[in-house]
Amino acid sequence: MRLVLPTYGDRVAPVLDAASTFLLIAPGEDGALHRRELVIAEPDPVAKARRIAELGAEVLICGAISWPLETMLTSAGMRVITAGFLETR
Repeated sequence: MRLVLPTYGDRVAPVLDAASTFLLIAPGEDGALHRRELVIAEPDPVAKARRIAELGAEVLICGAISWPLETMLTSAGMRVITAGFLETR
């Protein structure tokens, strides 16, 4: 499973919409997890959603996300998990 997280320094970014750095975690052929840091500095939400979806991750974990951006990512087949989702479970 490929996972993407918006980052701010060494933490998960509080709001995906304002994030420009991301961490992609994916299993390699050797079975180990590989990390790749990326910059996605698209100011347009549609362009940002497209670039994130192109990473091929199945899951995105973030602090918070706007409704339109979340809708675009889930429509692209990505599962979005927010801090609010985790607190209510």
